[in-house]
Amino acid sequence: MEITFRPARHDETDRIAEIMFGEPPQEAVRVCESTERARRFGYMQVSTPELGLGWDRTVFALLDGEPVTVLQAGSQLGGFRVTPRLIWHTIRILGPLRTIRSLPYISAQRRVNAPAPEGSYHIAELHTHPDQRNRGLGRAALEYAEKQAHKECAPSMSLVTTVINPARHLYERQGFKVVETRTDVEYERMTGIPGRNLMVKELS
Repeated sequence: MEITFRPARHDETDRIAEIMFGEPPQEAVRVCESTERARRFGYMQVSTPELGLGWDRTVFALLDGEPVTVLQAGSQLGGFRVTPRLIWHTIRILGPLRTIRSLPYISAQRRVNAPAPEGSYHIAELHTHPDQRNRGLGRAALEYAEKQAHKECAPSMSLVTTVINPARHLYERQGFKVVETRTDVEYERMTGIPGRNLMVKELS
């Protein structure tokens, strides 16, 4: 088994979306009120350039040459932006009523997302295709990210994850520690998840 890394190409948007949203996370399913709508919404995010979630920020981990893990990370990552195009696509996918019901989620999500430390090499996304999990790909991607963080002379690495994410154990084995937990009643009502953890790894 050989794991290698390379930047994603412009024509690989569908593969990024398949890995990230082929099996949508619980909070997306709850907010979109459907697994299929959550999947379509995720695909839309990846394919909308101004949202910053597409191929140009993505590194693939390849298992024997096949892209199976998505890593999006860096020291200067832009935040998620609400644009007219995003609103239009959201209405198209969710419908007007579901879009209105989902609006409080944006504010609630911001409340549970603790900001990364200044200058931190932040891991925005790390996903492995469901068929390839538990094969060491997440660990390999974190090790790759740490090498990039050292190249950029970042003082730390960081990530935000839900408090119920079982991947927390992987992050802790790789040296990350929970430094802040934020909970929110509205976020829990909409997603079924109490909140999110900010995890940080100091780099020497």
